[in-house]
Amino acid sequence: MDEWTDDILDRAYAQATSYEEKALFEAVKQSIRETDKRLEQAEGQLDGMAWDKEGWE
Repeated sequence: MDEWTDDILDRAYAQATSYEEKALFEAVKQSIRETDKRLEQAEGQLDGMAWDKEGWE
């Protein structure tokens, strides 16, 4: 997650007045982290496949 997004969500969390709002912002942050992780894994898989000339067909 980039710093800008993290900062916006942290400020929104700090200004939240209910448990539900705070839970939502935490869930959004977790979702973004998980998406970033999966994207990084997919990029690594793609890079590995590109270097494996045996698998080129």
